[in-house]
Amino acid sequence: MKNSRNPFVNAIYLGLRDWNVLAARATRPQFWFFVLAVVIFSSVAQLIAFVLDLPFVALIGFGPFSFVVFLVSIALVVPSVSITVRRLHDAGSSPVWAWVGLGVSLLVWPIIGVGFFLLLGALFAANEAMVFIGLGLIWSASLIALGFGIFLLVLLVKSSSPLDSKYGPAPVTQPAPPAQPELAESAAPSPDATATPTDEDPGPATESTHDR
Repeated sequence: MKNSRNPFVNAIYLGLRDWNVLAARATRPQFWFFVLAVVIFSSVAQLIAFVLDLPFVALIGFGPFSFVVFLVSIALVVPSVSITVRRLHDAGSSPVWAWVGLGVSLLVWPIIGVGFFLLLGALFAANEAMVFIGLGLIWSASLIALGFGIFLLVLLVKSSSPLDSKYGPAPVTQPAPPAQPELAESAAPSPDATATPTDEDPGPATESTHDR
């Protein structure tokens, strides 16, 4: 996998290899290929684990494969945050936003969970006040997550900064092919073309009548 010519495979390798590297840069393709790989892995792994856990859930009420996938997903948070920091470095943005995003995620999801818990409890207890409180928590946390997610997305889709920084040199782009010289509208006339008919060989002289 090392030094692979496939950008998708190379992005996965670099993302996992540099899981603890923060003082570096990650280009836009490297970041989004890694994110795509994490999303594909999580979705496929969850689906497979759900199918494999069906007999275990019926017997013991617990899905071991889903628990393993959950642990792996938690482990992928570390390289995901690291490559986000490097992407912000490459785009010329502050890496603080990556840590703010992690804090927002850790804060929003528990609030949403509490909101759902209050909402379910209110439905069984027929308590309208708890319904409004639960819905308020869910909507407030969702709006905060959505607003900051859009802001962070704008920073992450920015192109690489063309300037070198303390986190590394600017990414090398493919040089443009040299421009072809334009052909002159009118070609210079060749020496043969400028020759006049007088320069041609006049041929043998005719015999004069006086020489006879």
